[in-house]
Amino acid sequence: MGWSYGGPTRSALQFENLARQVAHVLPSGLWRTARVLFDRVKRADGPFEIAPWDAHRIGVALLAAATHPKMPADWGRFARDVAAAADAAAGAGTPWRWS
Repeated sequence: MGWSYGGPTRSALQFENLARQVAHVLPSGLWRTARVLFDRVKRADGPFEIAPWDAHRIGVALLAAATHPKMPADWGRFARDVAAAADAAAGAGTPWRWS
């Protein structure tokens, strides 16, 4: 299944692989925040929304992962795209829609 999140549509497998990369570079507190998203993507069987405040927190965690020196560049770009979509929803005060 492909996921549209406000950025390029990506497969569930791509998000699973991104989760591995993010888990590798983030400290445990930030990983727990980001993991909320990855768990939701893994378990969802259809569209879902994330509240603006949670989207903001996830965006901060993903941006930290994207800019970490040990994050491979291609995964960093992907994490940055997802973080930007999260921040756009949070900044607009609207739910972050996934479909």
